[in-house]
Amino acid sequence: MDRKPTYEELEQRVKEVEKEARKRKQAEEDLRKSQEYVRNVIDSSLDMIITVDADRNIVELNRAAEEAFG
Repeated sequence: MDRKPTYEELEQRVKEVEKEARKRKQAEEDLRKSQEYVRNVIDSSLDMIITVDADRNIVELNRAAEEAFG
């Protein structure tokens, strides 16, 4: 039969889970900032940039493409 964890073991596990949660939150924030940076670079480009999916549907385009095509 499995033994029950001690209070100290549970406390340590809670600390580990909290640490992992903080790391995940930081990684999500870093990803959001990176995506925002890339979006700003694409939008500020004077070249037209158009993203299409496998079916050739326009997924997104930057300001230059929007101004050119309306």
